[in-house]
Amino acid sequence: MTGLSRRDLLKIGGAVGIGHTAGCLRLQGDSGGEETVTPNPSTDTTTEAQLVDENAAGTSAASSGSHEINRFYLDHFDDGNLRDTETLYARANGNRVEINGTWEGDTSIMSRQTCARYSFEVLEDGSVIASSGEKLLIYGYQYVFAQSTEAAFITHHPSISAEWERTLRLSYPSGESEVTPEVRPDEGVFEFNFADSNVEPGRYDWILEITPPNSYTIEVGTFFDQLIQVNPPEDSPFPSSSEAMQDAGAVSNSSATLVQPSQKTTNDGLRIQDSGHGGGTSSDTTGRFLTRDVGIECSTGCAFGAEANRKFRINNLTSGTSLTFTPR
Repeated sequence: MTGLSRRDLLKIGGAVGIGHTAGCLRLQGDSGGEETVTPNPSTDTTTEAQLVDENAAGTSAASSGSHEINRFYLDHFDDGNLRDTETLYARANGNRVEINGTWEGDTSIMSRQTCARYSFEVLEDGSVIASSGEKLLIYGYQYVFAQSTEAAFITHHPSISAEWERTLRLSYPSGESEVTPEVRPDEGVFEFNFADSNVEPGRYDWILEITPPNSYTIEVGTFFDQLIQVNPPEDSPFPSSSEAMQDAGAVSNSSATLVQPSQKTTNDGLRIQDSGHGGGTSSDTTGRFLTRDVGIECSTGCAFGAEANRKFRINNLTSGTSLTFTPR
Protein backbone atom coordinates (compact mmCIF):
# COMPACT_ATOMS: atom_id res chain seq x y z
CA MET A 1 0.00 0.00 0.00
CA THR A 2 1.31 3.43 -0.90
CA GLY A 3 0.26 6.93 -0.01
CA LEU A 4 -2.18 7.28 2.84
CA SER A 5 -2.26 4.46 5.38
CA ARG A 6 -5.29 2.26 5.91
CA ARG A 7 -5.80 3.88 9.29
CA ASP A 8 -5.79 7.35 7.73
CA LEU A 9 -8.38 6.27 5.18
CA LEU A 10 -10.64 4.47 7.65
CA LYS A 11 -10.82 7.22 10.27
CA ILE A 12 -14.61 7.71 10.32
CA GLY A 13 -15.73 7.30 13.93
CA GLY A 14 -17.19 4.27 15.69
CA ALA A 15 -18.92 4.56 19.05
CA VAL A 16 -20.96 1.92 20.88
CA GLY A 17 -24.61 2.05 19.88
CA ILE A 18 -24.10 4.39 16.91
CA GLY A 19 -24.82 3.19 13.40
CA HIS A 20 -22.10 3.46 10.76
CA THR A 21 -21.69 2.61 7.12
CA ALA A 22 -18.82 0.88 5.41
CA GLY A 23 -17.94 0.47 1.74
CA CYS A 24 -16.15 -2.17 -0.34
CA LEU A 25 -12.41 -2.23 0.16
CA ARG A 26 -9.15 -3.93 -0.78
CA LEU A 27 -8.76 -6.19 -3.80
CA GLN A 28 -8.54 -9.88 -2.93
CA GLY A 29 -8.67 -11.45 -6.38
CA ASP A 30 -11.30 -13.54 -8.12
CA SER A 31 -12.24 -17.02 -7.08
CA GLY A 32 -14.07 -17.95 -10.24
CA GLY A 33 -13.21 -17.63 -13.94
CA GLU A 34 -10.47 -15.68 -15.66
CA GLU A 35 -10.91 -12.26 -17.16
CA THR A 36 -10.96 -12.46 -20.95
CA VAL A 37 -9.29 -9.11 -21.60
CA THR A 38 -6.28 -7.33 -20.16
CA PRO A 39 -6.98 -3.82 -18.90
CA ASN A 40 -4.91 -0.84 -19.89
CA PRO A 41 -1.68 -1.08 -17.81
CA SER A 42 -1.90 2.62 -16.99
CA THR A 43 -5.17 2.00 -15.15
CA ASP A 44 -3.96 -1.08 -13.30
CA THR A 45 -1.15 0.73 -11.52
CA THR A 46 -3.20 3.57 -10.05
CA THR A 47 -2.31 3.97 -6.38
CA GLU A 48 -4.44 5.31 -3.56
CA ALA A 49 -2.21 8.39 -3.39
CA GLN A 50 -2.71 9.03 -7.10
CA LEU A 51 -6.46 8.77 -6.68
CA VAL A 52 -6.38 11.24 -3.81
CA ASP A 53 -4.17 13.62 -5.80
CA GLU A 54 -6.41 13.28 -8.83
CA ASN A 55 -9.52 14.14 -6.84
CA ALA A 56 -7.76 16.98 -5.00
CA ALA A 57 -6.80 18.51 -8.34
CA GLY A 58 -10.46 18.88 -9.26
CA THR A 59 -12.57 17.58 -12.11
CA SER A 60 -12.33 18.86 -15.66
CA ALA A 61 -15.55 20.20 -17.10
CA ALA A 62 -16.96 17.94 -19.79
CA SER A 63 -16.98 19.18 -23.36
CA SER A 64 -19.97 18.83 -25.63
CA GLY A 65 -18.16 16.13 -27.61
CA SER A 66 -16.86 12.79 -26.41
CA HIS A 67 -13.89 11.38 -24.50
CA GLU A 68 -11.77 8.25 -24.74
CA ILE A 69 -12.72 6.82 -21.36
CA ASN A 70 -10.32 4.59 -19.41
CA ARG A 71 -12.44 4.23 -16.29
CA PHE A 72 -15.99 4.97 -15.13
CA TYR A 73 -16.19 5.95 -11.46
CA LEU A 74 -18.96 5.05 -9.01
CA ASP A 75 -18.13 7.78 -6.50
CA HIS A 76 -21.35 9.64 -7.28
CA PHE A 77 -23.09 7.10 -5.07
CA ASP A 78 -23.36 7.86 -1.36
CA ASP A 79 -24.24 4.93 0.91
CA GLY A 80 -25.49 3.21 -2.25
CA ASN A 81 -27.87 6.04 -3.19
CA LEU A 82 -27.31 8.13 -6.31
CA ARG A 83 -26.68 11.70 -5.13
CA ASP A 84 -26.20 13.40 -8.50
CA THR A 85 -28.71 12.54 -11.24
CA GLU A 86 -27.06 14.69 -13.93
CA THR A 87 -23.37 13.70 -13.85
CA LEU A 88 -21.15 10.70 -14.57
CA TYR A 89 -17.51 10.85 -13.48
CA ALA A 90 -14.82 9.14 -15.51
CA ARG A 91 -11.13 9.22 -16.40
CA ALA A 92 -9.91 10.06 -19.89
CA ASN A 93 -6.25 10.32 -20.93
CA GLY A 94 -5.18 10.50 -17.30
CA ASN A 95 -7.60 13.28 -16.41
CA ARG A 96 -10.74 13.08 -14.34
CA VAL A 97 -13.72 14.33 -16.37
CA GLU A 98 -17.31 15.18 -15.58
CA ILE A 99 -19.83 14.11 -18.19
CA ASN A 100 -23.20 15.83 -18.10
CA GLY A 101 -26.34 13.88 -18.82
CA THR A 102 -29.26 12.12 -17.21
CA TRP A 103 -29.56 9.03 -15.01
CA GLU A 104 -32.79 7.09 -15.51
CA GLY A 105 -34.06 4.02 -13.71
CA ASP A 106 -33.53 2.74 -10.18
CA THR A 107 -31.62 5.53 -8.40
CA SER A 108 -31.51 3.37 -5.24
CA ILE A 109 -29.96 0.50 -7.18
CA MET A 110 -26.98 0.09 -4.83
CA SER A 111 -28.88 0.53 -1.58
CA ARG A 112 -31.61 -2.10 -2.00
CA GLN A 113 -29.67 -4.31 0.39
CA THR A 114 -26.13 -4.59 1.71
CA CYS A 115 -24.82 -7.09 -0.85
CA ALA A 116 -25.97 -7.85 -4.40
CA ARG A 117 -24.75 -9.08 -7.81
CA TYR A 118 -23.79 -6.31 -10.23
CA SER A 119 -22.69 -5.98 -13.83
CA PHE A 120 -21.96 -2.93 -16.04
CA GLU A 121 -22.45 -2.23 -19.74
CA VAL A 122 -21.88 0.33 -22.48
CA LEU A 123 -24.68 0.50 -25.04
CA GLU A 124 -24.84 1.92 -28.56
CA ASP A 125 -28.20 2.35 -30.27
CA GLY A 126 -29.69 0.05 -27.63
CA SER A 127 -27.19 -2.79 -28.17
CA VAL A 128 -24.52 -3.82 -25.66
CA ILE A 129 -21.06 -3.17 -27.12
CA ALA A 130 -19.00 -3.69 -23.95
CA SER A 131 -19.81 -5.55 -20.74
CA SER A 132 -18.21 -6.54 -17.47
CA GLY A 133 -18.43 -9.82 -15.65
CA GLU A 134 -20.50 -10.04 -12.48
CA LYS A 135 -19.32 -9.45 -8.94
CA LEU A 136 -20.89 -9.52 -5.53
CA LEU A 137 -20.47 -5.96 -4.22
CA ILE A 138 -21.16 -4.68 -0.71
CA TYR A 139 -22.38 -1.10 -0.54
CA GLY A 140 -23.52 0.98 2.43
CA TYR A 141 -22.88 -1.59 5.16
CA GLN A 142 -24.70 -0.06 8.14
CA TYR A 143 -23.44 -1.45 11.40
CA VAL A 144 -23.52 -1.05 15.17
CA PHE A 145 -20.78 -2.33 17.47
CA ALA A 146 -21.69 -3.22 21.04
CA GLN A 147 -20.19 -5.45 23.70
CA SER A 148 -20.82 -7.02 27.08
CA THR A 149 -18.23 -8.37 29.50
CA GLU A 150 -18.50 -11.77 27.78
CA ALA A 151 -18.63 -10.97 24.06
CA ALA A 152 -18.57 -8.35 21.31
CA PHE A 153 -21.27 -8.01 18.63
CA ILE A 154 -21.23 -6.41 15.16
CA THR A 155 -24.23 -6.12 12.85
CA HIS A 156 -24.68 -8.99 10.38
CA HIS A 157 -26.90 -8.40 7.35
CA PRO A 158 -28.81 -11.38 5.91
CA SER A 159 -27.46 -10.82 2.39
CA ILE A 160 -23.99 -11.64 3.80
CA SER A 161 -23.71 -15.43 3.67
CA ALA A 162 -22.55 -17.20 6.81
CA GLU A 163 -20.34 -19.33 4.53
CA TRP A 164 -18.25 -16.42 3.26
CA GLU A 165 -14.77 -15.77 4.57
CA ARG A 166 -14.72 -13.43 7.56
CA THR A 167 -11.92 -12.37 9.85
CA LEU A 168 -11.99 -10.11 12.89
CA ARG A 169 -8.59 -8.46 13.13
CA LEU A 170 -7.55 -7.10 16.51
CA SER A 171 -4.53 -4.82 16.83
CA TYR A 172 -2.79 -2.33 19.09
CA PRO A 173 -2.60 -1.23 21.81
CA SER A 174 -2.76 -4.77 23.27
CA GLY A 175 -1.11 -6.76 20.49
CA GLU A 176 -2.44 -8.42 17.34
CA SER A 177 -4.80 -11.35 16.87
CA GLU A 178 -7.20 -12.80 14.32
CA VAL A 179 -10.41 -14.63 15.11
CA THR A 180 -13.35 -15.94 13.09
CA PRO A 181 -16.55 -14.56 14.63
CA GLU A 182 -19.67 -16.70 14.74
CA VAL A 183 -22.70 -15.67 12.69
CA ARG A 184 -25.98 -15.54 14.56
CA PRO A 185 -28.42 -14.79 11.74
CA ASP A 186 -31.54 -14.97 13.90
CA GLU A 187 -30.16 -12.12 16.02
CA GLY A 188 -28.57 -10.26 13.09
CA VAL A 189 -25.06 -10.20 14.56
CA PHE A 190 -21.51 -11.46 14.29
CA GLU A 191 -20.44 -12.65 17.75
CA PHE A 192 -16.93 -12.70 19.17
CA ASN A 193 -17.18 -14.76 22.35
CA PHE A 194 -14.15 -14.05 24.51
CA ALA A 195 -14.25 -17.43 26.26
CA ASP A 196 -13.97 -19.27 22.93
CA SER A 197 -10.77 -17.52 21.84
CA ASN A 198 -7.12 -17.45 22.78
CA VAL A 199 -6.98 -13.65 22.67
CA GLU A 200 -5.25 -12.15 25.66
CA PRO A 201 -7.27 -9.76 27.85
CA GLY A 202 -6.88 -6.14 26.86
CA ARG A 203 -8.13 -3.30 24.68
CA TYR A 204 -7.97 -3.68 20.90
CA ASP A 205 -8.57 -1.72 17.75
CA TRP A 206 -10.66 -3.86 15.40
CA ILE A 207 -11.61 -4.39 11.77
CA LEU A 208 -14.05 -7.04 10.51
CA GLU A 209 -13.11 -8.22 7.02
CA ILE A 210 -15.78 -9.91 4.86
CA THR A 211 -14.92 -11.41 1.48
CA PRO A 212 -17.70 -12.56 -0.86
CA PRO A 213 -16.61 -15.02 -3.59
CA ASN A 214 -15.49 -13.39 -6.86
CA SER A 215 -15.31 -9.99 -5.23
CA TYR A 216 -13.40 -7.65 -2.92
CA THR A 217 -12.99 -7.56 0.83
CA ILE A 218 -15.05 -5.05 2.77
CA GLU A 219 -13.59 -3.78 6.03
CA VAL A 220 -16.29 -3.05 8.60
CA GLY A 221 -15.16 -0.93 11.54
CA THR A 222 -12.80 1.87 12.42
CA PHE A 223 -9.47 2.39 14.11
CA PHE A 224 -8.74 4.77 16.99
CA ASP A 225 -12.31 4.99 18.28
CA GLN A 226 -14.36 2.43 20.21
CA LEU A 227 -12.12 -0.46 21.23
CA ILE A 228 -13.03 -4.06 21.95
CA GLN A 229 -12.19 -4.76 25.58
CA VAL A 230 -11.50 -8.48 25.73
CA ASN A 231 -12.30 -10.04 29.11
CA PRO A 232 -12.87 -6.76 30.96
CA PRO A 233 -13.47 -6.74 34.73
CA GLU A 234 -16.88 -8.00 35.82
CA ASP A 235 -17.81 -4.56 37.15
CA SER A 236 -17.16 -2.86 33.78
CA PRO A 237 -20.03 -0.58 32.69
CA PHE A 238 -21.19 -2.73 29.76
CA PRO A 239 -24.75 -3.88 29.03
CA SER A 240 -25.76 -7.51 29.29
CA SER A 241 -25.02 -9.79 26.33
CA SER A 242 -28.68 -9.87 25.33
CA GLU A 243 -28.88 -6.06 25.37
CA ALA A 244 -25.63 -5.66 23.42
CA MET A 245 -26.79 -8.24 20.88
CA GLN A 246 -30.09 -6.42 20.45
CA ASP A 247 -28.31 -3.10 19.91
CA ALA A 248 -25.96 -4.53 17.26
CA GLY A 249 -28.73 -6.40 15.44
CA ALA A 250 -31.18 -3.52 15.33
CA VAL A 251 -30.09 -2.23 11.89
CA SER A 252 -30.09 -5.62 10.17
CA ASN A 253 -32.53 -5.86 7.25
CA SER A 254 -34.39 -9.14 7.74
CA SER A 255 -36.15 -8.92 4.35
CA ALA A 256 -33.04 -9.03 2.16
CA THR A 257 -33.20 -11.12 -1.01
CA LEU A 258 -30.91 -14.16 -1.16
CA VAL A 259 -27.78 -13.34 -3.17
CA GLN A 260 -26.93 -15.94 -5.80
CA PRO A 261 -23.29 -16.57 -6.79
CA SER A 262 -21.97 -14.68 -9.79
CA GLN A 263 -23.08 -16.35 -13.02
CA LYS A 264 -20.66 -14.64 -15.43
CA THR A 265 -17.07 -14.10 -14.32
CA THR A 266 -15.61 -13.25 -17.74
CA ASN A 267 -15.90 -9.85 -19.40
CA ASP A 268 -15.94 -8.17 -22.78
CA GLY A 269 -14.26 -4.79 -22.73
CA LEU A 270 -15.12 -3.70 -19.17
CA ARG A 271 -13.81 -4.91 -15.84
CA ILE A 272 -15.02 -4.24 -12.31
CA GLN A 273 -11.91 -3.28 -10.38
CA ASP A 274 -10.99 -2.11 -6.93
CA SER A 275 -9.96 1.55 -6.93
CA GLY A 276 -8.41 1.85 -3.49
CA HIS A 277 -9.95 2.89 -0.21
CA GLY A 278 -13.00 5.12 0.06
CA GLY A 279 -14.21 6.57 3.33
CA GLY A 280 -16.53 8.90 5.14
CA THR A 281 -15.69 11.79 7.40
CA SER A 282 -15.00 11.61 11.13
CA SER A 283 -17.39 14.50 11.73
CA ASP A 284 -20.31 12.50 10.33
CA THR A 285 -21.69 10.43 13.20
CA THR A 286 -23.65 8.23 10.80
CA GLY A 287 -20.35 7.04 9.32
CA ARG A 288 -21.45 7.55 5.73
CA PHE A 289 -19.04 6.41 3.04
CA LEU A 290 -18.48 7.73 -0.44
CA THR A 291 -18.47 4.60 -2.57
CA ARG A 292 -15.55 5.63 -4.76
CA ASP A 293 -13.73 2.39 -4.13
CA VAL A 294 -14.91 0.43 -7.20
CA GLY A 295 -14.33 1.58 -10.77
CA ILE A 296 -15.23 0.15 -14.16
CA GLU A 297 -12.07 -0.21 -16.24
CA CYS A 298 -12.11 -0.15 -20.04
CA SER A 299 -9.70 -2.57 -21.72
CA THR A 300 -9.11 0.05 -24.42
CA GLY A 301 -10.27 3.65 -24.72
CA CYS A 302 -14.06 3.78 -24.93
CA ALA A 303 -15.51 6.73 -26.87
CA PHE A 304 -18.23 8.18 -24.66
CA GLY A 305 -20.06 11.48 -24.49
CA ALA A 306 -22.78 13.54 -26.17
CA GLU A 307 -21.45 12.88 -29.68
CA ALA A 308 -20.77 9.16 -29.21
CA ASN A 309 -24.45 8.09 -29.04
CA ARG A 310 -23.67 5.67 -26.21
CA LYS A 311 -25.05 4.95 -22.75
CA PHE A 312 -23.61 3.51 -19.53
CA ARG A 313 -25.75 1.04 -17.58
CA ILE A 314 -25.56 -0.42 -14.06
CA ASN A 315 -27.40 -3.71 -13.49
CA ASN A 316 -28.42 -5.00 -10.07
CA LEU A 317 -28.90 -8.66 -10.92
CA THR A 318 -30.19 -9.52 -7.45
CA SER A 319 -33.08 -7.06 -7.52
CA GLY A 320 -33.52 -7.23 -11.31
CA THR A 321 -33.25 -3.44 -11.71
CA SER A 322 -31.02 -1.15 -13.77
CA LEU A 323 -29.87 2.47 -13.92
CA THR A 324 -28.79 4.07 -17.21
CA PHE A 325 -26.79 7.23 -17.92
CA THR A 326 -27.38 9.11 -21.18
CA PRO A 327 -24.87 11.91 -22.01
CA ARG A 328 -26.11 15.21 -23.39
